[in-house]
Amino acid sequence: MGSLSHLPNELVAHLLTFCSFKDVLSCQATCRFLREIIAASCNLQYRTELGIAGLEDNPQCNLSIPDRLSLLRSRERAWALFKPNFTTEIPVQHTSVVVYELSGGSYMLSGMARNSINHLRLPSTPNQAIPHWSHIPVTDELLDFGLAATEHDLTAVLTTLGSLISSILSFFLTRCVHTETPMGVIRRSK
Repeated sequence: MGSLSHLPNELVAHLLTFCSFKDVLSCQATCRFLREIIAASCNLQYRTELGIAGLEDNPQCNLSIPDRLSLLRSRERAWALFKPNFTTEIPVQHTSVVVYELSGGSYMLSGMARNSINHLRLPSTPNQAIPHWSHIPVTDELLDFGLAATEHDLTAVLTTLGSLISSILSFFLTRCVHTETPMGVIRRSK
């Protein structure tokens, strides 16, 4: 019967990339041989630390794995110490806020009139320009809204007009109505 130690280290590291981050952590705890292979593999360290942080890799990212690992570690240090890497002040002209949402790096809020949603994309690096507020008009009285920008790029807007409550799903970036989901109208009881 063979042993993993008879295989080249690169092959063992490659095989471990098919394991979940929890399995890689378990393997790391079993013996010095696997611990050293995992410690020498930037890819395995990145995948494991990404899993521990509860994050997913962005396949469109152009950064190398060592650079991604460095940014991830910096991010986790900032969260652990609750000390951000940078701060940016963004002017808010909307004095009274009724509903707000923070998701996927986007910040949305509505004013007291409940007739619009103001939003912006928060900067992710200190050298980004101060973002400008965008405006989404709402025709009926706004009750609530939700954003799933990271997962689906969707915004759900719940409005009311008289005794009707309606919900509209639209794509956040393009503001186009989601065509595969019918617009829902619910009769509100008084």
